[in-house]
Parts: sequence; structure tokens; C-alpha cells
Amino acid sequence: MARRISRSTRAGQPRSAVPLRWLRNRVPLVAAVLLVVTALWVTYFIVPLLGAHKVDATVVENRGRPYRCEVVWSGPDNRLGGRGYVECAAAQVGDRVSVYAMGWPRSGTADDPATALILALLGAFLGFLLAGLMIGVSATQLHRLRRRFDRTSSRPPG
Repeated sequence: MARRISRSTRAGQPRSAVPLRWLRNRVPLVAAVLLVVTALWVTYFIVPLLGAHKVDATVVENRGRPYRCEVVWSGPDNRLGGRGYVECAAAQVGDRVSVYAMGWPRSGTADDPATALILALLGAFLGFLLAGLMIGVSATQLHRLRRRFDRTSSRPPG
């Protein structure tokens, strides 16, 4: 038994059974996951803008003013290039409109680059704000606990 205890301690400190414990003590797991999800969200909306290009699309369906039109376009080899829903207030079925086709990973979809950028920035702002609040609250709690521990451990015994 003494041999097992001596292996599990080093200079009087118990060995951490949790990998990356130093990080988990400073950053809550939920905040770390939220930062990863935020990065994926931003990537999903920003990376396609790098390959975005204008294409001439044909209006397939227009249900009127408050709705978006469904459009399709052909790729370079006359296969279906993609489809999407875009603003086209007065366009009729069969009319040609110019739209932005997104790049990978959203290939084959039409979207407005300004809308994609706004969604990316909004997601980044909200994700970083929530993660920052979580980390700030966690850091405040940790600081208070350390201060309380320092006060109690500095008292003389008795």
C-alpha cells in the first residue's frame, strides 16, 4: 500500500488523473466547447466567401413579393450547378438573374455575401461573448476561493 501511495504522489502533491487539468481549472469545459462551435460557425460562413462567384441563374419559382425566389444555374459542363433562394422582387419564372454562388463547403448554394458575413460576425460576437462571460465568472470564483483559502491557511492553529 505504501508503495502505491508513493507512486501516486510527487513531492506531496497528488498526481492528476484528469488530462489537461491545468486547462480545465482555468477554462470551463462548456466555454471551450462553445469556442470550438463558434470557430466552426464562423468557418462555415466565411470560407465559402473565398470561392464565391457570380453566376446567371434562372428563376424557377416566384411566390410574390414577401418571399424569396427559387433559382437554379448550370455549371461549366452544363450539369446542374446549384440552386438556392434569393431576393428577386419583380422577376418572373424563366427570367435570368445574377446571383452569388458560394464556394466550398457550401458549393451549389446561392447566398448574399453580405448576409453570410453578417451571420458569421454575429455568431462570432455571441459565441465569444458567452464564452468570455463563462470564463470571467469562473476566474472570479477561482480568485475568491484562493483568497478564502489563503486567509484560512494563514491562521495559527488552535
